[in-house]
Amino acid sequence: MDFGLCKTVAASTADAELAALRAGIDGDTERVLDLMEARGFARRSDISPDAAYVLFTTVFGWYLRDEPAWITPDLANDVVALLGMSGSTGGAPARAFNLPADHALRGRVELQLAAILGQLRPCTNLHRVAREWIFGDDPVTELGRAQRAWHEGQRVGSAPSRPPTSVIFQSDPRSTVT
Repeated sequence: MDFGLCKTVAASTADAELAALRAGIDGDTERVLDLMEARGFARRSDISPDAAYVLFTTVFGWYLRDEPAWITPDLANDVVALLGMSGSTGGAPARAFNLPADHALRGRVELQLAAILGQLRPCTNLHRVAREWIFGDDPVTELGRAQRAWHEGQRVGSAPSRPPTSVIFQSDPRSTVT
């Protein structure tokens, strides 16, 4: 995935996204719409809390629901269609929704992730992994535990170190010339 287009995300943007994801997990339709309105995604006068929540869970439900889900190419296509806001979404007209520039990066990364996972077609509970960054839960995968250990070993301002597994081992050179 290409994360190079942006080195930082404003703290207020990240905090708002986490608050919305937490409200979505909690099923708090009013809070989801309040946050959507505050960040410029929608106006309360144009949509109902239920319609906003339907859209929210349709876009993010593949990792907000605490249950195994099949990740397929169709999922990525559905997310693209929803973020493109074509037609109707959850009973509300598509023109009732907006994608503010501050939140486009997350949308792009999620589209890339859905597309990559869709090609692999796993059946997995991504909610457990998402909780690591939404709520700060302990990692549930080997990769998550390795990442946390790496972060804990970093000193502020230090350059990344090469882990021992990055050493290149090469057998004795051989020559076919005698």
